[in-house]
Amino acid sequence: MTSQPGNRRRRSIRLLGYDYTQPGAYFVTICAHERQHLFGEVVDGQMRLSSAGRVVDWYWRRLPQHFPHVRLGAHMVMPNHAHVILWIVDAVGATHSPTISGQMVNAVPTDGPDQTQRVLGNASPLLANSEKTVNVVPTDGPDQTQRVLGNASSPLRPNGPAPGSVGAIIGNFKSVTTRRINKMNHTPGDPVWQRNFYERIVRNERALHAIRQYIADNPARWHLDRYNAAAESQDPLAVSIMDMLRAGES
Repeated sequence: MTSQPGNRRRRSIRLLGYDYTQPGAYFVTICAHERQHLFGEVVDGQMRLSSAGRVVDWYWRRLPQHFPHVRLGAHMVMPNHAHVILWIVDAVGATHSPTISGQMVNAVPTDGPDQTQRVLGNASPLLANSEKTVNVVPTDGPDQTQRVLGNASSPLRPNGPAPGSVGAIIGNFKSVTTRRINKMNHTPGDPVWQRNFYERIVRNERALHAIRQYIADNPARWHLDRYNAAAESQDPLAVSIMDMLRAGES
């Protein structure tokens, strides 16, 4: 939902000087390569995931298994992008609640199906029936997932994002899902994701609540979505959220 230059120049869009390994909530948007509708379609206000979309959803849900300092908030895979709330907690294995600006919050959904259903509605029922995931996700158990995702704590290249940072987590996720989708589609080397991603630091519960609602309602508001080339107009909810987040960064 952030403003993007028309020529898609390769530049940093992170907040200058901010430590993206520190605990907190981050609102992240990841776009498909050239905004292609790779991940499904919106039908009657509901998101219907393609095979590639199910891969994205499946791996995202399992991210905390490989990054123990990560907790997941609301997320939604859309036709050409995904919106997620990503939490970084204080330390690997921490058991206390995440915080925003030092204030403890009760804002991270549990991993149970009821909470996921409340967040996603009927937009992504792929996990309810294993037949829907045939040839989409690994079937060899956790060891297979570990082989694909690799070691979350492994060092990155010297010029890359800091280990355990938002950039490292999203980079790993994009790499893993790209390989899996290309293997499934027999399209080795094809780009799946746009090179960068967009994030905003969530600094208060008012913003957190608004973002969660926006994510949950995203399929129903697809006709207003800035990532939809056929959008009728600008989404006022998206504008108000971005104004709120920018105000918190000033």
